[in-house]
Amino acid sequence: MPNALQNQNVSKLMNYWDTYNSPAHLKLQRPFSPAQPAQPSPLLPPGQVFNRDRLELNIPTSQNRVAPIQLLQLQSSASSINRAIDQATGTKNTFNNHVELLVDGKESFAKMKDVIRSAHQSLYLEMFLFHDDKTGWEIAQELVAKKKQGVDVKVLLDAMGQVNESGEIIKFLQQNGVDTKLYNKKLFDWENVNITHRKLVLADGTRGMTGGMNVGDEYQFEWHDIMAYAEGESVQEMQGEFFVNWTHAGGKMPAVIPRLPAGVRFGSSATRVTVTSPQEAGKEKDSKNAFISAIQTALHHIYLVQPYFSDPDIVDALIQAARRGVEVRVLLPGLSDNPVLNMINQQNGEKLMKVGAKVFKVDPGKENNVMTHAKLMTIDGIWTTIGSTNFDTRALENNQELNLSVTDASFAKTVESRLFEHNSHALAPFDSQSFTTWQRVKAKVFSFFDEVL
Repeated sequence: MPNALQNQNVSKLMNYWDTYNSPAHLKLQRPFSPAQPAQPSPLLPPGQVFNRDRLELNIPTSQNRVAPIQLLQLQSSASSINRAIDQATGTKNTFNNHVELLVDGKESFAKMKDVIRSAHQSLYLEMFLFHDDKTGWEIAQELVAKKKQGVDVKVLLDAMGQVNESGEIIKFLQQNGVDTKLYNKKLFDWENVNITHRKLVLADGTRGMTGGMNVGDEYQFEWHDIMAYAEGESVQEMQGEFFVNWTHAGGKMPAVIPRLPAGVRFGSSATRVTVTSPQEAGKEKDSKNAFISAIQTALHHIYLVQPYFSDPDIVDALIQAARRGVEVRVLLPGLSDNPVLNMINQQNGEKLMKVGAKVFKVDPGKENNVMTHAKLMTIDGIWTTIGSTNFDTRALENNQELNLSVTDASFAKTVESRLFEHNSHALAPFDSQSFTTWQRVKAKVFSFFDEVL
């Protein structure tokens, strides 16, 4: 039976979602309501209007004079992708957002410290791994410093992710008043393994980060990874998802829930938060459904980076996209921390190449990274998703995961430039000839156990 604390947390959590989605809140935070008369868009030819779902394409300055047909193609892709995801998930875009791309540890940890230091009211962190190393201690000290300033600091770490750590950082945080919880301490309940693999840093309900990076030295110096920094309504959504896991781990809802400041315009990017969350009815596979819907709706190209590329439904959707003429490019790690999943990567890379997709690996000899750990997909130069979700069955169906999807041509252009064009010198064509018959057999066998790998 639920105890009094659980009932209180559920009541506060439901009130948070009800308030966030109330008509009064939507009217306050979305000053350009779809109900208002449509206004001509400066991004479209004179006389044409684009007000569906209030999407603004945000064409990069360098592309402002592209042909009208190209603008209409972006509009068509944006509308089609988001309409499909609306129907597949029940999630919706928010429109008052600013988003930035962060590549690798130097950029990401500098921004993480900025976000932490900027907190005045609340600071919430959720991580799968929080290593007991130099980087871990630096972030822990930043968290404690904010607690001493009177900020409400909450840290949620995955129990399985902390198994190999000394526990000294958790002890340090707790001794200094930081409210710290472990998620899913039933490590040996194999029928109900549900880890939180999310990576969230949220300040004041207004500024936040998500992506592929945990807290540890390897993300600073060795692994290639990405994060997204956001301001605005999307952070409120991420904060709500943090509360879901926080209360599940036994944490209390805050007495005062951080809200967005009234009347502030953060930006014009349309964003959407999707999750894998087996504990939330109706959201169990939202991210997977969103990804497949976006792939099925793609008109021109799909570029993706994934360290673990084994889910058969995603692979099949990409194969079908390539067959209908969509340009599909997949970037896989040259080196992997999971040899079994690396073999499955190889197997699925071969499948895609047979239908005309272009598959690459990062050449570790030309980059100073050990492992490509980024999880990203961008479609048609307009829609991008970044988050914690690998394209394996466990991440798409069993873990707690979170992705931020952005409909913004300027952001998509930055992603394509920084992750595909700029790093082209380090990309090696996928070599299917090096994949031996015995490796193919093992990959086929292991693929049946994808859910538990």
